[in-house]
Amino acid sequence: MANAKVASNYKVQRKPNDAADIIKANFPVYQSLKNLRLANLNKFLSFVLASTMLFSFGMYSFVVSKQKQLEAMHDATKTLNYENLDLKTRLDYLRSFDNVNEKIIAAGNLEQPLKIIEVKTKIPDINVKVSSKSKEIGSMLGY
Repeated sequence: MANAKVASNYKVQRKPNDAADIIKANFPVYQSLKNLRLANLNKFLSFVLASTMLFSFGMYSFVVSKQKQLEAMHDATKTLNYENLDLKTRLDYLRSFDNVNEKIIAAGNLEQPLKIIEVKTKIPDINVKVSSKSKEIGSMLGY
């Protein structure tokens, strides 16, 4: 009963299942201008809601695709970092002193000494005598 009251407030009652009226475009007439405005507002708000839902669905799909691209870039960055770590380890090995020394000796660019001389050094004791005749400088103007 409540549905019939609501329908009667908005539209003039017509016979149910009257297909001939619909085919002839005899749609129900609104009883007042207020009901017509409410119906138009309802249609407009329904359109806004539907368009907002479509827009948010499009933005969601856009965000998901960008997130997948970001994850792919993150994985590529991780792979490059691991490769960089391996290359850095190899470079450190190649730059090590022993390896460089062996390569220089093998190339013949460095002549090794025939004899190594070790010298023992002893730091001599130096006694410095401080004279008691040192002069004291008095105060000066401007300092």
